[in-house]
Amino acid sequence: MRTSAIPATMKAAAVAGFGPPSALKLRELPVPKPRPHEVLIAVHVAGIGTWDTAIRDGSWRAPGPAKFPLVPGVDGAGIVVAKGARVRRFAVGDTIYAYEFGNRSGGFYAQFAVADAAHVGLVPRGLGMSAAGAVAATGLTAMQGIDRLELRPRHTILIFGATGAVGTLAVQFAVQRGAYVIATASGTAAVRLVKKLGASKTIDARDLESIEQLREFAPQGLDRVLALAGGKALAR
Repeated sequence: MRTSAIPATMKAAAVAGFGPPSALKLRELPVPKPRPHEVLIAVHVAGIGTWDTAIRDGSWRAPGPAKFPLVPGVDGAGIVVAKGARVRRFAVGDTIYAYEFGNRSGGFYAQFAVADAAHVGLVPRGLGMSAAGAVAATGLTAMQGIDRLELRPRHTILIFGATGAVGTLAVQFAVQRGAYVIATASGTAAVRLVKKLGASKTIDARDLESIEQLREFAPQGLDRVLALAGGKALAR
């Protein structure tokens, strides 16, 4: 494991106990050390998701007792600066993106973070560091939804909540599978966005006429539904 030029401490946004946003404070903490199957990342971009709120206030917890100070942040991008003895796929200096849920060594709201090498990938060409840092957890969530539905070419799918972080990626994955995508979107900008991503049709789920529109757009019915939001509109 290479550790030269790596400082002993780092700045991190952490909580000393579960609480509201004000509990998150900038702290000086030790730089985590990668275990044999992990890489140490100099973080350039940290993703921010709704799950980070749940981690910060304690409504979502990793198994076992919480370890404070706790650093949120489940995904990010940066440069590999050290790696464990069993890591073969990556080299020091690689530009990577990664995710790690329930990381006992701390999350990506820090100057340095560790991640299991199995949860790390090289940033693809054409994908900037900022986008890569935000896409890992949302992208995997969208992909798992599409995979679980066993979506196939010519399937008709309704993606409910299509304009959110997960939804916008789910639309693209569904289009890649050759599906006919109907997406929920409210407002001109939202409609323009999901159509640009490949959706064939859009409905405003808050509009009572959306049910009739759905029948018009899918006269043979829906093969699949990916619901990323709930409430009365979805129930209707």
